[in-house]
Amino acid sequence: MEEQQSDLPVAHVAALSQMARFAPDAFEQKSDVVMTYLVKRIIMIPSPVDAVSVTDLSRTLHLIQVHKFKASEDDDEEEWVEDDEIPDELRAKVLSLKVCRNRCMSHSSSKSAVEIATPVLKLLATLVEYEGSLSTMVEEE
Repeated sequence: MEEQQSDLPVAHVAALSQMARFAPDAFEQKSDVVMTYLVKRIIMIPSPVDAVSVTDLSRTLHLIQVHKFKASEDDDEEEWVEDDEIPDELRAKVLSLKVCRNRCMSHSSSKSAVEIATPVLKLLATLVEYEGSLSTMVEEE
């Protein structure tokens, strides 16, 4: 996963997500390195503006289900983004969050559950508090 410039390691993160869930002992051997990488190099990195206007994690998370309320009062449909329109940055970020979730789920009944879940819950609470962003400094479109 080291230094892949143009291609995000989407497949690698997907595999890590499954490892965190179904092979927790193997995942834990390098979990400190993996989690640091996922948070610092994928989740916290703003996405570049692209064809679907993804500029940060808040827009990334909203791409899954985009709410566009039209001017007319009778038309308040939800528009969904097609899978093939989701950029790799989105896929990597969502899968990184799934790694965090799966790691917590796999250790839910262990003695280390609170220790593992606390930083994840803080991350998720921050995402909720700042509407999908990790800080108050969100670029507006």
